[in-house]
Amino acid sequence: MLGMAVLLWGSRVMGRHLAIDGLAEDHELVTHGPYRYLRHPVYASFAAIASGTALVFRSYVMLGLSVMLVVTERWWASAEERLLASTEGFGDSYRTYAARTGRFFPRLRRSFGWRRREELDAIPSRSSW
Repeated sequence: MLGMAVLLWGSRVMGRHLAIDGLAEDHELVTHGPYRYLRHPVYASFAAIASGTALVFRSYVMLGLSVMLVVTERWWASAEERLLASTEGFGDSYRTYAARTGRFFPRLRRSFGWRRREELDAIPSRSSW
């Protein structure tokens, strides 16, 4: 169910910017909705749906197909990210976005405002204000 929800949410947010081959006309970098947390929510949802289905039906064949799907999605996502990070795509703005979001899973520390100890130590204390 979660996979279907993320699939519908991600597809809806991407809207007219969804393209099969390359960038859509007048494309803009979408960083809201599920794209705030991960760069490929649609691929992640397909993998979750396929894996969940394999587990529900206890099928080794479906599990094997799920693994093949994940391998294919990783390859496809890498190709998309090379395009989006290029000068034809969004360049530095995409690289900055990619640095703060996870590919298929959210980066929990950044997504939920958690900070590393070093980051907290760098914040000036109230006594120094």
